[in-house]
Amino acid sequence: MAPPIIRTLISLSLNKSHRFENPFPESRPSFSLADHFIQKHNFSPEIAVKTASSLTIFKDHRNCDDIISFLKESSFSKSHIEETLKRKPNILSSSLEKTIKPKFKIFRDLEFSTDDVADIKTIMPNIEYLRSCGISLSQIVFYVFRYPRFFLQKAERIKQFVKRSDDMGIDRKSNMFFIAIRTLSSMSEEKWEQKFKLFRKLGFSEDDILSTFRRTPRVYCIRREDQGNH
Repeated sequence: MAPPIIRTLISLSLNKSHRFENPFPESRPSFSLADHFIQKHNFSPEIAVKTASSLTIFKDHRNCDDIISFLKESSFSKSHIEETLKRKPNILSSSLEKTIKPKFKIFRDLEFSTDDVADIKTIMPNIEYLRSCGISLSQIVFYVFRYPRFFLQKAERIKQFVKRSDDMGIDRKSNMFFIAIRTLSSMSEEKWEQKFKLFRKLGFSEDDILSTFRRTPRVYCIRREDQGNH
């Protein structure tokens, strides 16, 4: 179990996150800035254009370069930086001295490694998304430490699991909602279908199977050989 200070840290990060709202969301991307990101930082065209689109009110790219350079010096890989910008491109509008560096210092003072900081950068958007789905902060904090790998997945994958859970009729207000999406994440769709077929062979209707999943998602984590022994 992680120490209480880390739980508190995550709560504070969630409740005191600083966001920059672009007052011109419909502005066209600055292609000169996008080209700069591609040429100087070797970003993919997709990330470069998306990032530039959210920074069109900024005329000077030096602040962006300073932040990117700081992330590189902090041992962030190119993929870490691109993944961060894909989710939060407006991070480059922040103040390096007043916002970025102080947050890094908090994590380092708590003896987080650079890899830990990079992982937290990945986790935070997923936490925010799950909160928007109605999962309480107390539940999320508990599950971050119980299933950390789940929170390190790409946001797109987690959204897919949420959609599948919604399609199966799982109530987002239910305590089983997170367990359901975590269960879905633990197996491929092919494995899911195999389990579905096995329950049908045991005489369960599709309604019975879905009803069971809504009540007790963990039953689908039982291995096939275990099911065959009962």
